[in-house]
Amino acid sequence: MNTLDPIRHQLFIGIRGHEHIFSKRVRPIYLSMASLLLEKADAEAFESSRQKYLKDAINTMEILKQGEIQDYFDDECLVTLQETATGLDKLPSNTAVLYPVPFPDHLSILLTLPDGIKHVKVGINEKQLRKTVKIFRHLLEDWDEVEEWKDEWFGHLHEGLESTKIMAYARKLHKWIIEPVENDLIAAHIETILVAPDGALRLIPLSALNDGDFFLIEKYATVTIPAIRLTDMRQMPQQRGKILLAGLSEERHGYMPLTGVKKELDGINAILNGEILMNENFSVSKLTQKFKSSQYR
Repeated sequence: MNTLDPIRHQLFIGIRGHEHIFSKRVRPIYLSMASLLLEKADAEAFESSRQKYLKDAINTMEILKQGEIQDYFDDECLVTLQETATGLDKLPSNTAVLYPVPFPDHLSILLTLPDGIKHVKVGINEKQLRKTVKIFRHLLEDWDEVEEWKDEWFGHLHEGLESTKIMAYARKLHKWIIEPVENDLIAAHIETILVAPDGALRLIPLSALNDGDFFLIEKYATVTIPAIRLTDMRQMPQQRGKILLAGLSEERHGYMPLTGVKKELDGINAILNGEILMNENFSVSKLTQKFKSSQYR
């Protein structure tokens, strides 16, 4: 870290315009560093030293995630978000941060709780995890198997789904990702889980994982974040302001249509009673007009 951190800014800038260079050359360096730190933590006899190594491993992943976002958007200015970031030492009460990190030969689960960081290694390799995640993602997108439940999905989460492949994969992923730290979550009275997924796990909503009785979202408020350093977790005013919802469900520029967007926005709007901009109305000009004419919270 002492060697990489001072040069990472130049390193990220240096690969601009070179397709896949970041994922092939930069990302493996940070993953290897995180892996070494986790190995040191597991071998450490003193808890204080163990916690330091675990925190260093998370910080390494944080730097990597920041670099990935900068590379994706080709924008160094995104780091200004760090000015409002909270950090692991100032989490809201009853909140945990879950860092599932796939490595070539195993899955590391890092869980930050009020009393420290837990690390669990799960014996599932990255290739097998990616395959399982992709199948689960496909099943979530392809509702043919549960066609009769589409219209009532939000009201009947479990009925008719027990024997489907979706539930089988939801349970398998729950066993790998949540079950190893479930007792820690319960003991710490956690109500909200902030998830910073990595690799293939960014393809699925972890809130859809199931323990056999409940979906994760039924047990915990589940929030997906890019990284702690890029997340502003300061308490916001509780009064409800004017809400603007926007979404795209139609095919655009070769990307598949997102058929669930309208249902999701309608469901949110039924609670928040805001305004919706859909498809052709979701444009820069319409957004600009709305922001100029109203204040949204």
